[in-house]
Amino acid sequence: MKRAIVLVLALVLLSANSSAFAFVDQITVTPATPNANDPITISFRSGVCDGAITPTVWELAGTGQARDLIVNGLSDLEPLFCTLGTGTTSITIGALPPGDYVIVINFRDIFDGLGGIPNPVGSAQFTVGQAQPIPTLNLLGLGMIAVPLLGVVAFGRRRIPAAEFTNPLVERNQTK
Repeated sequence: MKRAIVLVLALVLLSANSSAFAFVDQITVTPATPNANDPITISFRSGVCDGAITPTVWELAGTGQARDLIVNGLSDLEPLFCTLGTGTTSITIGALPPGDYVIVINFRDIFDGLGGIPNPVGSAQFTVGQAQPIPTLNLLGLGMIAVPLLGVVAFGRRRIPAAEFTNPLVERNQTK
């Protein structure tokens, strides 16, 4: 009887502690304040029982402000079968239009026997700002480029004799 109580108590403690082995934290968005043309990278640290499978296979699902980042990975709550180390996964999702976004990270455990149903493990909120304008030349900048170019052309034409500028097509037409 005493042995059965110890066994049950050990199983209860083991199952209560198993969730501490699985974690996803330190979700970051790079750049911290992205603009509409900036490629956005989502990074997260995971380990022991939760983690992305390398090479990372992912998809971004959803439209509007709520998006799901579905990553092929493992999500196991049984500490005896946890085979993943601790590591950081970075996924470049590309540029998004301006607005406020919530990205929910989901692990799709392809080995769970359930067909890989995505399991949410964390989320990140961020705002994408307007695209920055591309700098162009104003009239002063155009003049600063055009005047030296015109000077080089004018100086170069004066130094080359005019006989070298004859057009061979014109000469052929005159001889016929």
